[in-house]
Amino acid sequence: MVRKNLGAVAFLLSVFWVGCKSPDTTPAGPPTPSGTGEVLVACEGAFGTGNSALTKLPADTLQPAAEDVFYAANGQQLGDVFQSISGTGTELALCVNNSNRVYFIGSQDYRLHATVAITQPRYVVATGPGRAYVSSLYSNRLFVLDLSSHTVTDTVYMPYKNGESMLLHNGGLYVGGWDTANRSLYRIDPGTARITDSFYLDRRAPQTVLVDKDQNFWVVSGNDQQGVPPALIKLNPGSGQILGIYDFPAGKDVLKPCLNAARDTLYWLSVDYSGGAGQSGVFRMPINSANLPQTPFIASGNLQYFWALGIQPTTGTIYIGDPKGFTQRGEVLLYTPSGTLLKRWKTGVGPGSFFFL
Repeated sequence: MVRKNLGAVAFLLSVFWVGCKSPDTTPAGPPTPSGTGEVLVACEGAFGTGNSALTKLPADTLQPAAEDVFYAANGQQLGDVFQSISGTGTELALCVNNSNRVYFIGSQDYRLHATVAITQPRYVVATGPGRAYVSSLYSNRLFVLDLSSHTVTDTVYMPYKNGESMLLHNGGLYVGGWDTANRSLYRIDPGTARITDSFYLDRRAPQTVLVDKDQNFWVVSGNDQQGVPPALIKLNPGSGQILGIYDFPAGKDVLKPCLNAARDTLYWLSVDYSGGAGQSGVFRMPINSANLPQTPFIASGNLQYFWALGIQPTTGTIYIGDPKGFTQRGEVLLYTPSGTLLKRWKTGVGPGSFFFL
């Protein structure tokens, strides 16, 4: 996206942090796709306009994208700020954050099955047959859903607000709290909906947790807009030992972390608000690295930032979303695992996250 000045970059990004901050993860490492090779894109839309869309990218890279398959299937708009897509079995859960609803649609035909009213929903994680958890922005609550009746059956009250993304791992549901007073990661028993353990992280505002091939956790923390520089924390969940802390300088944001299929390399988006040349884009780091990388693996352009990142679990190809200021149709860029650009697609407004079919 081209900006007139770097102040505009920081200002507009801060606006979207308030309404639709969305570091996304995959609940337990990269999901196993169904094999179609197609990719769904959650296009957030411009905040306050209700123009979000569910875009589908074809397996055949010579074909154009289908820019709003939800509207095509249901004859209605999704709403305001389409935050995330999650699989729950035969359905997909679509969190539409600022419209306070979660849609459940067919995973093949995208037809609407049910709508659940949830305040500022962020992410959904299915934890077992017929059961899922939903996180909520500005709230200290996680909502428990019965997937057969599409109703809220229980609530978990967390010590801090903004639970953000969640990780289901070895029978536990792990969640932080994107609150600048919080320094811990919490384990919930998904069967009883009760907190059973916590892990001190020594950094504030943990928001995203991933698990690597060695079964260690990687937690992204920080809130640069609130004066808390971001960090990566490597944690052994068995012992609770912190294995490493990687601190980023102030003025950066670390967004949309994910792991490759082998789960031996961590990827993330970085935005440098100071406008340092070559300091924004896609970064990657082996999980055994002693230091953070200093230059991007795939650099964004001058006065441009990326907003979505995903790695296809079977091919390793890299999908990047360019929101183009949230004022026009966005764009998805497809790269080889080695970083060669393969394809560009036009999408709905504000491509923010990916779901691999």
